[in-house]
Amino acid sequence: HRRGQIASSVPNCREAFGRFRPSMTTEGQCNLPGTRGVDLWSWKITDPEASDGAFAAQEYLQDVIRQRPEDLAKLLTPLTSQDSSVFVLEQLRQILLELNHYVAFIAEDCNAKTCPKMVAAKWEFLCAAHKKPQDCCAIDYILHTLNGFIGLVNNKSIFPSRVRIPPKSHQFFQSIPRRLCRVFAHVFFHHRELFDKFEKRSFLCSRFVALVTKFKLLQRQHLIIPVDQLPINWP
Repeated sequence: HRRGQIASSVPNCREAFGRFRPSMTTEGQCNLPGTRGVDLWSWKITDPEASDGAFAAQEYLQDVIRQRPEDLAKLLTPLTSQDSSVFVLEQLRQILLELNHYVAFIAEDCNAKTCPKMVAAKWEFLCAAHKKPQDCCAIDYILHTLNGFIGLVNNKSIFPSRVRIPPKSHQFFQSIPRRLCRVFAHVFFHHRELFDKFEKRSFLCSRFVALVTKFKLLQRQHLIIPVDQLPINWP
């Protein structure tokens, strides 16, 4: 009898799935099993100010990028409830995340044979991921740089919180863009066709340039890339 009571109180899978479906598509913003490819991440952009979660800013940023990556004005406007340093860190986190796709996109054309040194136009760069800076082929330089910075932004002793940045950690807001700029510059000058294809769909470099310019993370003359050749006008 007891076993029957327990069994009768547990809904079957179909009932349970139907019960959770509304919250998963509206509040939880979840791609449900069976969702068509064209409908993935198709929920409306929600107001991040209405959420007090630690990842609200990141989720909002990713939603806008999926739907309107060219909307730099919207993407570069900090939330009213958000400290500007937290906003900058979330932007840099997102750029690092997308640069992983960038590496996969250029990997066939950028390798140790085609690009034995890390160069961008007339500039040549040594890889600082070693005890003593040394030459690395371009793709290794890019991977070492990304690995180092991904480890940095996830280092709890440097960035212990997603809602507050210690003042001593602000120094990294200049060093990260300075080296990431070289990644974009290498692809721009030496794999231009791939650069244009990726930029056309993601506006990743445009977003990076607009971010570092607006928040004065990098002086324009140090960008290397001619910004007037990017696909859109940026603020």
